Parts: sequence; C-alpha cells; structure tokens
Amino acid sequence: MRHVAGKAVDGSMVTFFYQGGDVPITKIEYADNLTVADVSKLGSQEIEATTPGKYSTEEKTLEMTKAHWEELLLTFPGNGFGNVRGTGVVRAEDPDTDVLTSLGSQSDTIQNMRITGVAGSYENSEAVSMVVLKYKPQQIRWSGKTLNRVAGILP
Repeated sequence: MRHVAGKAVDGSMVTFFYQGGDVPITKIEYADNLTVADVSKLGSQEIEATTPGKYSTEEKTLEMTKAHWEELLLTFPGNGFGNVRGTGVVRAEDPDTDVLTSLGSQSDTIQNMRITGVAGSYENSEAVSMVVLKYKPQQIRWSGKTLNRVAGILP
C-alpha cells in the first residue's frame, strides 16, 4: 500500500459524472453490504461456518443546488423519471502530478442508480436552495472492485 504523509482526499478533489456528463453536486453517500448467516450445530453455541451472504446496496442521498437540479431534470422524461436507471462515477483526482507525492486518482462506480425520492425547500435567508435526491443502486464498484461475487468477473 502506498501512503503519502500529510495528504488526504477532500471534497475539492471530487467530481461526479452521471450518464456521461459532469453533475455539480455538493455531497453524495453510497454503501453496500453482505449479510451473512451463521451456522451452528444443534446444542452448540459455537459458530461453525458462515454463508457467503446476500449482497445489497443501501438507499442513500446526493445533494445539489436547486438550480443544478433543474438542469439535470431536463434530461429525464416527463413521466416516471424514477424508473430511469443510470450509472454514476465518483472520482477523486489529486492535482499534484509528482509521482512521489501525488495521491493519484480513485473512482467508485455506482451502477444502475434509480432516483427514489426528491426533497427541496426554500427559505428567506442567504442560504442556497438545495435539493436532496434519494437513490438506490444495484451495484457499487470500489475502485473497480466489488464486495460481492459478480458473475462473469474473474478475481
């Protein structure tokens, strides 16, 4: 593992691409899980084995300004945009190009994202009007790797 002392990734290094275009968001969350079951013999409290597990993704959120939401909304159909599935890529890129000190780039792919909820608000203040989208993906690839076994993919 490569460690670069004194450096870390922050939001100023991150971009979000959705359906091939850059979408200016302010925050995104994503997560996946393997739910395993324990196996024990009758009369025993010891775990003898665990199953490979069932893969699932979590419904999470992403946030953007109301103005940027209105632009993105134009790309969706007028009826049933919650049924549209798309792929998002969260990419962090270190602007430092020195091979000895750069963190390089990392990208996580969120496949088959489907919007499951939209919440927005306005207030009489200096605050920016934001929209929070709930979405549910079918698969997450963490820098190209998967938590679960995917058919047709070699280890």
